[in-house]
Amino acid sequence: MKKNFYLLLVSILGLMGIISSCEDKETFPPKVSLDTTQEYSVKIKDTIWLKPEVESAINATYTWYVNDIESCTEEVFPFTQKENGTYDIKLVVSNHDGETECNIQVLVRGQYFNGTYIIVQGGMSDNGRLGFIDEDGNFTNEAYYKANGSYVGNILQDIYVHNGEIYMICQNGPDQGGDGYLVIADAETLKKKRVINEGGIENEGIWPQHIVVINDNKAYIQYSTSGMEENSGIKILDIKSGTLSAEDIEGTYGKFTVEGASKMRMLYTDGKVFAPCGHSLAVINTESDEIVKRIEFTSQIKDIVKGHDGNLWMTVAGEYTPNAWSPIYTGAPKIVGINPSTYEIVKVFSLNSELTTPVLESNPFTNEFNLSASPASPSIGMCASQTEDAIYFCMPIDMYYGTYDTYKFNYKTGSLEEIVTLRNNRGLGNTMYGYVGVDKNDNLYIG
Repeated sequence: MKKNFYLLLVSILGLMGIISSCEDKETFPPKVSLDTTQEYSVKIKDTIWLKPEVESAINATYTWYVNDIESCTEEVFPFTQKENGTYDIKLVVSNHDGETECNIQVLVRGQYFNGTYIIVQGGMSDNGRLGFIDEDGNFTNEAYYKANGSYVGNILQDIYVHNGEIYMICQNGPDQGGDGYLVIADAETLKKKRVINEGGIENEGIWPQHIVVINDNKAYIQYSTSGMEENSGIKILDIKSGTLSAEDIEGTYGKFTVEGASKMRMLYTDGKVFAPCGHSLAVINTESDEIVKRIEFTSQIKDIVKGHDGNLWMTVAGEYTPNAWSPIYTGAPKIVGINPSTYEIVKVFSLNSELTTPVLESNPFTNEFNLSASPASPSIGMCASQTEDAIYFCMPIDMYYGTYDTYKFNYKTGSLEEIVTLRNNRGLGNTMYGYVGVDKNDNLYIG
């Protein structure tokens, strides 16, 4: 009897030891990490391989979720998407001792995220087109058409990028079967989101030509009267309703190239729009939509850009006597710098006298350097370097705004350099026409 009791006691004590040993056993749930210090981004349809760092990975299972939807059960996740946007990625790693999760975000970019848009205006009997050159120099012809299966519209005049969207404005809208007067698309994919073809923008007598977007609900549109562009002005567009104001911003309407809004891009900076209006520069407060300052000149402003130094730089035609399509010049053209905060004129260069580099013969018809001031003359096509204190511009040689030459002007030294000419190199084309543009690497684009 005593023996049996002893054996039972030993058995109970042994069982207690086993239980105690199990309770003291150390557990090893997986430890998982993904580098959260870097920005994960990838282009549409490209693949990024997401691989975690895992400790205690023996017999571990992996579950990847994209926006809370289970998407992969492999250790390495080949992430790819067909639509741009921000995606929430969650990884759950499990073993016998538990599970651990890790979260990151991946930004999927459209194929037109990083590069340069190319506007092809088109003629009066066809449609404008939008192309694209990516950061590697690859050109996509008719990028908008490939994204939508339709053309933007007749006489594509200008584009403006705001808050991830690209606004494309066409002078004659859907006249030739294109989409419209104002087309709004995703800036990275160029997929059409909205078209505005009514609300005043379609009114007979209005040719919308340039746009600046102030916020998600308001834009300014420069226009001229259709036909011979006798007058011009700036109207306010309510983007949400698509309604164009019946009245112009006071002080912007008038005779084209004299006091009316000039046919060129407006410049938006520091809550103000700087809009050339013939022989003056109008400064518009975007809260009140009123002109708060007007800077007068003795001739036409030909274009305006914001320089690398933070100042605004303008080209101004020389004084002239009107003479149909062949004005008689009595003064030299100028390059003028303005402080956008104080409106102070910080520098004036005369293109005939103050330059340290001699001016080249530039106009084969007059043997003079001028910035064409003919009645229908729009901008000369100008852009500013993003890395140097310099601007680039073309100089029209006739009423049709074509030119043979493109120049680089340094506004610190006052030097002028001819950088491209077609005079003895017609293999590049007959004339240059339209805007010049420069990217962040200072690559210059000339049409």
